[in-house]
Amino acid sequence: MKTVFGVATVMLACSFGVIAGETAEPGVWTQDISAAKGVAKEKGLPILLNFTGSDWCGWCKLMDKSVYSQPEWKAYAAQKLMLVTLDFPKDKSIVPEAYVERNAQLQKQFGVRGYPTYVLLDSDGETVIGRLGAGRDKTPASFAKEVDELLQFSAAGIATYLSTLSPEDKATYQAIVDEISRTEQSIAATKAMMDETFEKLQSMNDSVQELKSKATAFRESH
Repeated sequence: MKTVFGVATVMLACSFGVIAGETAEPGVWTQDISAAKGVAKEKGLPILLNFTGSDWCGWCKLMDKSVYSQPEWKAYAAQKLMLVTLDFPKDKSIVPEAYVERNAQLQKQFGVRGYPTYVLLDSDGETVIGRLGAGRDKTPASFAKEVDELLQFSAAGIATYLSTLSPEDKATYQAIVDEISRTEQSIAATKAMMDETFEKLQSMNDSVQELKSKATAFRESH
């Protein structure tokens, strides 16, 4: 599998620690989401998906420089996270051909509309815990804090906190968490309906344009 990066992106690839192939380990960026999911399930670790344009996106490069390439972040991630790069570069040699279509499918699945987008998944590799974004003032410590705040709502984070509560408080907190889950499901359902409506509107607009073209052609022929 091709692992040679273009000269302009060698430094970026090295700082990310990207590895192409059937391998993954905590705290090291990999393009192989299947391998990352396997390790995540085995070790009970969440997965951070990094939707990026590594060789052209300014905010992506900024986050790599100020957060991901720093020793503090690497030490944190090695204990806490599986890291997956889903890249959409201009230099097509950066992403193995086998991953190109898969990356596009994941982009659509998670509704990613801009770069960078960071999606935090639970250790099952499917449940979305939350999303994070880039920022000019972000540091390894501040970004790790954001991740930790999201992890409070992972299955493991909730279970750990519930174990510290009295029965009464446990019931109260569980009710809050359940309400969060129901609301998030409603949000997802509403978004799906909006996406479907948008697609229908787009199709109707296309039909109108086609009919207008036919009307114009008819007028010109008579």
